Amino acid sequence: MSNIPLLQGPFTTTRFFNYFDSFLTGLNLKTWYNSSRECFEPIYFLIDDGYFVRVNFTSENRTVLGVVLNVTNVIGTNLADTLPNCVLFGRSIINQTFGSWERFDRSYGKVILSFAFNQMSIAPQIP
Repeated sequence: MSNIPLLQGPFTTTRFFNYFDSFLTGLNLKTWYNSSRECFEPIYFLIDDGYFVRVNFTSENRTVLGVVLNVTNVIGTNLADTLPNCVLFGRSIINQTFGSWERFDRSYGKVILSFAFNQMSIAPQIP
């Protein structure tokens, strides 16, 4: 397990965090969907908590109380924040998708035609 690069340190201090955060920033999900940032930020910290729990389990001076407190901290903070916020984010995606589907009169042809005309309108702007 020690050769997994994400677990060599807290996730928020690795370059993978910067890549993933830049990717999500580029997607600009907050423009289209509610609770996107509130869903992903606790996931980052949940991964960090996983690292700290792993360090706590493998530490030579660990105590049962320390491990229990660390695990309950993970459950009570970031895990508790992740679930409801990601459910709200998922509902936002579903509502947005069904709203778009209704605007296209439930027709795949209209969706594809709209996509094609959108791409053709962008094509002249590409240098």
